[in-house]
Amino acid sequence: MNSLKICFKVEKRFLNNKIFKPFSGDPFKWDSNLAHLLKKELEKKNFEVGTQDIIREKDSDIIIYNYYPRFVRKKNKINILIAHESIAVVRRLDNIKYLEQFDLVFTCNDKYVDNQKIFKINFSFDINSIDLNFKDKTYFLCNFSANKLSSHHNELYSERKIAINYFYSKLKKDFHLYGSGWDKSFKYPFPYNIFKDLNRYILTRAVSKIIRRSMSVAPIILKRLLYSDYECNNGYVDNKFDTLSKYKFSLCYENLYNENSYITEKIFDSLRMGVIPIYYGASNIADFIPRDIFINKNDFKTYEELYEHLLNLEDENYRVIIKKIKDFFISDQIKIFTDQYNVELISSRILTKTKVNQNEK
Repeated sequence: MNSLKICFKVEKRFLNNKIFKPFSGDPFKWDSNLAHLLKKELEKKNFEVGTQDIIREKDSDIIIYNYYPRFVRKKNKINILIAHESIAVVRRLDNIKYLEQFDLVFTCNDKYVDNQKIFKINFSFDINSIDLNFKDKTYFLCNFSANKLSSHHNELYSERKIAINYFYSKLKKDFHLYGSGWDKSFKYPFPYNIFKDLNRYILTRAVSKIIRRSMSVAPIILKRLLYSDYECNNGYVDNKFDTLSKYKFSLCYENLYNENSYITEKIFDSLRMGVIPIYYGASNIADFIPRDIFINKNDFKTYEELYEHLLNLEDENYRVIIKKIKDFFISDQIKIFTDQYNVELISSRILTKTKVNQNEK
């Protein structure tokens, strides 16, 4: 087979082949090796791979989209989508007509998987980056996430706000919040729900954006009236995993609930650092991750019950959970969440597709 060229289309910050930068080697810095390992594997199979500024779209035989264009120009090329984002964030990923624009789709959304054109991939990490020598814990509970809005009927951004408000009121200095946008977080339920409703339609969404941007020059008294005042907010940190590793527990709420098999980095980030996740999201989470290594928010009727459970977890039981977390990372169950598994799936399907296309010519 003659060498085929692959244009790997990425956001501006990943141009000049930056998307393929290998894992840094820092055990506390999560650099996914998926793109790096995929490039190496495809090159072994006689493909040339580069971002769109290195291998231009018009010069390529295959285009891999690492973001979500609104439409795709066919141009006699094989178009491939790698979709890790939630349908709560990118709604068009829940539209079969959108997905049908591509020749191959690799998605975390089970809904349209047919194992012919659309294939399931999970959030993944390089298994070689795992270090199971967990740090001693200094703090009690944290939350790492951005402050966002969604009008999706199964969104969990609102529930995350409720959890943050509850644990902050109970724990004060023993609860810490990390991520972007929390200094501009609308109070819940008002006016939060107003902006959530505005997000439902294109026109009102534009109005919502204009209002939120104008808040940057709003009087301080208005900001105090509308925004939550989280003294526990620490914003961004230089090293997420070094910080996360110091906590006993972490809130790990997906962007959606009851979305079967949609399991993102949130729970793995915590498990990898020896932090017990408080999980809310995929209804079938226990089919993939042992239920005795995380705390399922759905097992508790109220946050008061959950809070009491955390406070009363005995040291011996805590150590048993940590031991089981380590066992999980060396078990076969972890395989489908590794970069190595996804690389094999994606590269083999690309190879098969190119052979089929060449035979049809």
